Amino acid sequence: MESFRDGTFRPLPRNIFPIQDAVGAFRYLTQRKNIGKVVVSLQGARPLNTVEAPVTLRSDGTYLITGGLGGLGLLVAQWMVQQGARHLVLLGRGDATSLTREAISALEEAGARVVVARGDVAQEEQVAGALVKIHDSMPPLRGIIHAAGVLDDGLLLNQNQERLAAVMAPKVQGAWNLHKLTLSAPLDF
Repeated sequence: MESFRDGTFRPLPRNIFPIQDAVGAFRYLTQRKNIGKVVVSLQGARPLNTVEAPVTLRSDGTYLITGGLGGLGLLVAQWMVQQGARHLVLLGRGDATSLTREAISALEEAGARVVVARGDVAQEEQVAGALVKIHDSMPPLRGIIHAAGVLDDGLLLNQNQERLAAVMAPKVQGAWNLHKLTLSAPLDF
C-alpha cells in the first residue's frame, strides 16, 4: 500500500459508463483498446416501475412443491394455503420429520388437502410417478414450485465434481424433468 501512497504504483485507469449506456461499454470492450477497468455505474439510475400482479391460486387445482418437506417448501406451502390453495403435493426425498408432520397438520387444519409424495426430482421416473398420483387422485395440476435443493457448501478448494453434481442435480436435472413431463399440462405457473 505504501507504493500506492508514494506514487510508485498508480491505480489502473477506469472508463465509467452510465447504466443507460451499458451497450456502449460493451462495444468499447469489443474494440480491445482499453487499458484498465471498464465500469458500468448505477449512479443516477432510476428504479424500474413495477406493478405487482395479484396472486391467484385456485382452490380447484393442485400445486406441486418439490423440496416440499424442507423448510423453504413448507413455508411456500403455508403461504399458498393462505392465498387460497387447497390441494398440495409435497415432493421430497426423505421421510417427514415430526416438525414436518406438525406443519402438514397445520396446513390441513387450515383447509388444505396435503399429499406427501416421496421421490427425487432429479430422477425422471420418480417425478413421473408423482405426476401420475396427482392425475389419478387429485384436481388438475395448476402450478409447480421448484424448491428442491441439496446443500453441500464448503471452500472452493474442497469442492469436487461429485459434490458439485450432487448439488446441481435437483436444480438443473430436476427443473428439466419437471419441464419435460408437464410440457402439455395447462399450468398457471
